Amino acid sequence: MAIVEAAEPLKDRLRGLIRQGERRWDVALTGDQVIQLPETGAVEALERVLAMDEAGDLMGRDIRIIDMRNPDRPTIRLGDEAFAYLKTLRGLEQGMSN
Repeated sequence: MAIVEAAEPLKDRLRGLIRQGERRWDVALTGDQVIQLPETGAVEALERVLAMDEAGDLMGRDIRIIDMRNPDRPTIRLGDEAFAYLKTLRGLEQGMSN
């Protein structure tokens, strides 16, 4: 219940919590976004995601998964459109260096 309370700013997008391996939780949001929380410190990790969202509109971007399982290194998995755009940019960058 503490995770649900911490997710209050996301209440309009919250679809539910998914138990993973009887040890940790994922937060499922509309738009097929998922926040993967660590086994310990789940509420704090979710609060960090909310702070990143407030600072840079993280949840409004084409991001599929926000992985907070390693507290020292939050990781994101881009959505299909954002990944295709990144590949295009990298291709342009490689072409400019040749």
